[in-house]
Amino acid sequence: SQVATLRNKKICHNCNTGWMSDLEGQSAHLLTPMILGRPCTLTQKEQLIAATWATKTAMVCEISMDSDEGLFPREDRRLLMEQQRPPGHLRVFATIVEGPITPVHFGVMRTQILLNEEPIGLMHLYTIQLHTLVLQVIRQEPPAPVEHVLDPPSWDMSDREVRMYPPTVGQFFWPPKESFTSKT
Repeated sequence: SQVATLRNKKICHNCNTGWMSDLEGQSAHLLTPMILGRPCTLTQKEQLIAATWATKTAMVCEISMDSDEGLFPREDRRLLMEQQRPPGHLRVFATIVEGPITPVHFGVMRTQILLNEEPIGLMHLYTIQLHTLVLQVIRQEPPAPVEHVLDPPSWDMSDREVRMYPPTVGQFFWPPKESFTSKT
């Protein structure tokens, strides 16, 4: 679905013109170089701002769609608004894509989490593409305890993505060593 054409009447005026607008202003100068594919670094505070923006955007896009399936829980939305950070059980990653690129795109993929071939929950993967920048917000349902959230996969993606939340120690270097290629 195209993010730029979504309309949402579920967001109150005070939120839209208050903290959400403030967050847009704080994140624009951080995300713009990444959207344009330019190298940059982000401090831990800047990573938190960008990850908060990505989480807010995923939440707003999700409720703008016609489905009520799998929405972020109310307590996650409230925490984001009140504490200006993603809930601790979420993960946010950034990667870069090259090739024929859709200027703006939002997608959600939901998949079951299995333990010994038995479903134990859902994994929600929210993808926000802004030109060359791709942000992915990952949410597990039900949330696992923070210390056990989303153990690293058996494959290594460190050359292709950078963890943004929780913030990396030191600085976040953009872009990753390798890019994904769009086959659109």
